[in-house]
Amino acid sequence: MTDDLDMAGLADFVNQDEAALQAILAGNDLILGSSYQTQIPYLLKKVSSGELTEERIDESVRRILSWKYDLGILGTLQ
Repeated sequence: MTDDLDMAGLADFVNQDEAALQAILAGNDLILGSSYQTQIPYLLKKVSSGELTEERIDESVRRILSWKYDLGILGTLQ
């Protein structure tokens, strides 16, 4: 999980959309920030172009669901 991507220090080095992509490529499963209105379409374009794979997103989904299951906040996984 990232810290807030909207921190001023990060903005000096990369835009919010690219920061989200780089965070995912670095292995983060959850991204914190308030620029999701532009980040989600940006990431979907990266998936369409092949720069970000659906398999990478699926890895995060599996880890998040497994974590929620282990915490008892989901029913049984199938």
